Amino acid sequence: TRRSSDLETSLHARLVDGLRELSIDVLRIWPEHDDRVGVASFNVPGYRADLVAAYLSAEHGIGVRGGRFCAHPLLSRFALDDGGAVRASIGLGTTGDDIDALLGALAQLRRRGPSWTYRAVDGYVSPDPDPRPPVEDALPVL
Repeated sequence: TRRSSDLETSLHARLVDGLRELSIDVLRIWPEHDDRVGVASFNVPGYRADLVAAYLSAEHGIGVRGGRFCAHPLLSRFALDDGGAVRASIGLGTTGDDIDALLGALAQLRRRGPSWTYRAVDGYVSPDPDPRPPVEDALPVL
């Protein structure tokens, strides 16, 4: 089995504790086991997972996965048939500041909702209208 590093373990605990402090539902397949990897799946009450993922990306520059993660039967076990869950993964470059930024963005979402309006088009949720500059305007030409 894979053993988490001490840093990964402490960042994961910081993330899960912070989610619980925000009254955000953390999903666990085997809650009785302590050996975990640096991944947390969760749902924010009152918001679909795809909207939460779009909000975090668009308004805060935070990348998470929102949806069913090719795990439809598993998410059905959690009774999440309406849009899945959000998944945050801790990687080699993840810092405590990254965890704090994610928790701060989620706290802001819980307090006041998204700042922008969002719309689903062709299965993807995006800001509408999108106030960000087009990508071709944001990247330098080499």
